[in-house]
Amino acid sequence: MSDQIVKGRGIRVAFPHLVEKHASKKHPNSKAKFGIQLLLHKKDNAEIIARIDAATDVLCAEMGWTKNTVKALAYVEADSVVNDAGEALVGYDSKHLSLSAKSDNRPSVFGRDGGVLSSEEITSTVYGGCYCMVSMAIYAAKAYRKICVELRAVVFDREGERFGGGGAPVSDAKSEFGNFLSDEDLF
Repeated sequence: MSDQIVKGRGIRVAFPHLVEKHASKKHPNSKAKFGIQLLLHKKDNAEIIARIDAATDVLCAEMGWTKNTVKALAYVEADSVVNDAGEALVGYDSKHLSLSAKSDNRPSVFGRDGGVLSSEEITSTVYGGCYCMVSMAIYAAKAYRKICVELRAVVFDREGERFGGGGAPVSDAKSEFGNFLSDEDLF
């Protein structure tokens, strides 16, 4: 059985957990992992979706499965992802597919220039709503009869409207609070 490596660009991301492992609140017994949610626009990301489908076909053929007998595929309709109140999340609509990519190992995360980002840079650069390039390994979990996605690497691609509102993080106390500071403040 072979992992199928799929790479894509212009993918909107949500819920990045790239610095510390995170466990699902909906599944309290789940193992904490690094991960990110990918929102694949059905039209704009059609090539990536086609590559994921092709990888799934290869894996299903290797396992002797048909797609309709697999318990879970790599992605779901994004508008089926809801909060605890049953409401669709911002950005999750019928134009998108949602894919969860996770890893036991910390994925490599790079800036737009290709340089490796520090933990602090990851936290301030990769946010819910930005666009990234992503490398993932798609594989079959035989014991669970499902298709899984392992996150390999992320590259920040471009800005996007932040999910949940809020602007860019504040990075400088002087510029943010300058008119409140006195000569005695040590900034």
